[in-house]
Order: sequence, then C-alpha cells, then structure tokens
Amino acid sequence: MKKYQLKLRTPFAVMGLCCDEGGILSLHYLPLKTAELPPQNMLAQEVAKQIKFYLNKPKHLFDLFLYPADTPHRRKVREAVSAVKSGGTATYLDIARKVGSSPRAVGGACRENNVPLFVPCHRIVAVGGLGGFMGGNGKHRLDIKRWLLKHESV
Repeated sequence: MKKYQLKLRTPFAVMGLCCDEGGILSLHYLPLKTAELPPQNMLAQEVAKQIKFYLNKPKHLFDLFLYPADTPHRRKVREAVSAVKSGGTATYLDIARKVGSSPRAVGGACRENNVPLFVPCHRIVAVGGLGGFMGGNGKHRLDIKRWLLKHESV
C-alpha cells in the first residue's frame, strides 16, 4: 500500500502524491471518489499549490524535483517528453527519433512514467490518433488524457 503525502481532487482524478522532503517519488491518478488528504509535508504543500496553478493556467511549468527515472532510456524519454510544451503534442515516433529508440519502447517508457502530469506523457500521441495512456486504452485512462489535452487547448 502506498503512503500518500497528498490526495488532491481535480476535475479528472484525485492526485495521489508520494514524496519525501527531498523530492517526488510518484504521482497517481486515483478515482474521483477517493477521499482527499491535506498536504503532509512542505513539498506536498508546494505540489498542491503548483497543481492548482496548472488547473487555472495550463501553460504553467512545474518547478519540482523529481527523482530520476530508473534507466538511461527512461531518463532520455522523460527529457524528450518534458520538452513538449503545454498546448502541443508529439508522436511516439517523434520521441523515438529524438532518443534513438523505437515507438514501442517509448510507449513502454511512458507506461512506466511514475510522475505523470509533471512529465506530461498525455501529450504523446499515436501517429494515427490518440494512442494509449498510462499503459492502456481503458475509457477512464483515455478520458483523463482527453481532459488534459483539452485543458491545454490541444
């Protein structure tokens, strides 16, 4: 069971944050029926403030310390995905070309992204459409992706 330091309600999910005083470990999109939890430390308080700011101004650039991804490939993908600005998208193929990989491997790295929103994998789409999100094509997951993209005026 994960120990959350924040559960913040947003229009698309309750954001569950796992962090320590040094940085962000993970962020999860929890069901909307999940009970909220106020910030449990100073970093969680800052994250809540920045998420609320993003919800009002989708061009907001998050300024938070994220612990590095666990493999060199995931670090490269994270960097390339983070370069896609709010209001824009890139394809899995675009990212693959930037990091010298394959679209499938980029999709795998996005699926393993433990800090969505901060590393905005929702901005990565398939060549022929929306693509998946958070490792699947389920309605709930794709509804979150659609909401985020619409919020960012994509």
